[in-house]
Amino acid sequence: MRAIIVLLLCVCLTFASACAYENNKNDVSAHIDESANQHDIVDNTSEANMDLQKSIEQIYKLDDISIEYPQFTGNNEIELDKLNNMIKNYALSILDKYDNAEDFSLDIVSEVKYCDDNFVSIVFSGYSYIIDYPYPNNEFYTINIDISKMKELKLSDFVSVNKNFAELLKSDMFNVVNLEQVELLNEYTIEQLLECLNDADIGSSMSKAFSYYTDSKIGISITVLHVLGDHAEFEANYQDIKSFKRTITPSHEFTKEEAVQLVADEYYNGKISELQVEELSNNKYLVRLVYDMGTGLISTANAHLVVNGQIIASLINENGITDNSFYQKVDEHRE
Repeated sequence: MRAIIVLLLCVCLTFASACAYENNKNDVSAHIDESANQHDIVDNTSEANMDLQKSIEQIYKLDDISIEYPQFTGNNEIELDKLNNMIKNYALSILDKYDNAEDFSLDIVSEVKYCDDNFVSIVFSGYSYIIDYPYPNNEFYTINIDISKMKELKLSDFVSVNKNFAELLKSDMFNVVNLEQVELLNEYTIEQLLECLNDADIGSSMSKAFSYYTDSKIGISITVLHVLGDHAEFEANYQDIKSFKRTITPSHEFTKEEAVQLVADEYYNGKISELQVEELSNNKYLVRLVYDMGTGLISTANAHLVVNGQIIASLINENGITDNSFYQKVDEHRE
């Protein structure tokens, strides 16, 4: 009888070992390294009153898998839980790429590129290796979060992703991070590059392109052939890009020229010749499409309200009827 019990225990233990990987993959908290390292992050205060001051680096570990991701501390525990769960789930989403791999290793580290009470930008990078494959792969993915809405943001939330922006990315305005890839974009047509950019930040670590943001620069990462490095990053100063839809930091002043170019890119194929701008107050502008009636009088065809780098309202004057509600909104933003 005792021999039978021992035999049953051995069978159970063997079965449990076989299931351990799949169960623990679903229960990721079982592999979190609680011995976290702390480091200071940019400390800005805002209306959200989150008071994000530090991040705690936590690590998911299982066999040859290690994924590091930041977790933030602050005042609002409910919102912090939402934020930290979003970050953790996204960091671990790279495991989905290897659902069909029987044996692989993965080593991912994280870097907080920007953080304040309104916005967080995080980069994840490292390498992966599937056993019996001829070479390892370089990994790179990002997440950008609007904290006030607990929403993941895409590249298209910051800039107009169009032919003009693709051409800008290929210009000297953007600098390549890895100098060995300085000629890489010459291999891409504008159409191919635009296809990558339209796929940027789709909420998955398997996007064709990603964006990230610092206090002074925008970064674009595109997926490339393994022989070229698997991914390539390009950065530009905010002040050199005139078509931002939103500001990244409170210190970034959105100029008249940027407001005009933003409206031009969004509505008028980049043409600014017939656009006039009025500054309502700091970072707030009224941009109008005007035409000469031939008598020296200037008439407004369309109008757009730009606040903090975003077009928040537009008046498309198709029938010649003035929309008083639009101009009431404009008056609310005057000093």
